[in-house]
Amino acid sequence: MAVAGLCTGLVVVLRWAISRSGWVRSTDAATLRWMAGHRSAALSSVFRTITAFGDVTVVIPLVLLGAALLAWRRRGDLAVVLLASSAGTWVLVNSMKLAVQRPRPPEAVRLVAASGWSFPSGHAGQAAGAYFALAVLFAMAVGRTRWSAVVVVVGAAVALLIGASRIYLGVHWLSDVVAGWAVAVAWLAVLLAVLSLRRRGANRARC
Repeated sequence: MAVAGLCTGLVVVLRWAISRSGWVRSTDAATLRWMAGHRSAALSSVFRTITAFGDVTVVIPLVLLGAALLAWRRRGDLAVVLLASSAGTWVLVNSMKLAVQRPRPPEAVRLVAASGWSFPSGHAGQAAGAYFALAVLFAMAVGRTRWSAVVVVVGAAVALLIGASRIYLGVHWLSDVVAGWAVAVAWLAVLLAVLSLRRRGANRARC
């Protein structure tokens, strides 16, 4: 639960900072300017492709397929965690968007269309709640091997790239993206903690 607490604390701090901290707002603006200043046609095409992997039209089939594979490996508990991770992240992120109502970066800097409020980033949240969560749960299913570690690293990298793409494309601030990641990781940590408690209870019952 320590991870959940740290990530939750980070989200709370960022929520406070975007309205009261000039340093966070200036860092957001500077990051966006830097990204915009390093755009190119080729890089923009790459990031448009990357950001598409955070769309719900891609995430939902991925999560359903991942849950089916985990269930097929007789890890129905992990399949439930994956489904809850993605769905719960979506609910939390969109609830926070409505509560905070932070405007997105100006339309002049956007390379793709985007609607709704900005904080936290839905794409970043879903990237962590789906890709990173799937990688972690797959590693748990197969046990400790060098390949499980590789899968976790790849899952984290995908989540990081999808989040970064939102800043590059001009539809989110840096703090939005960090908050999206933190919400998803905090929720996943809570789910894994609950799963661990249930397993301990089941083991005690057997004894």
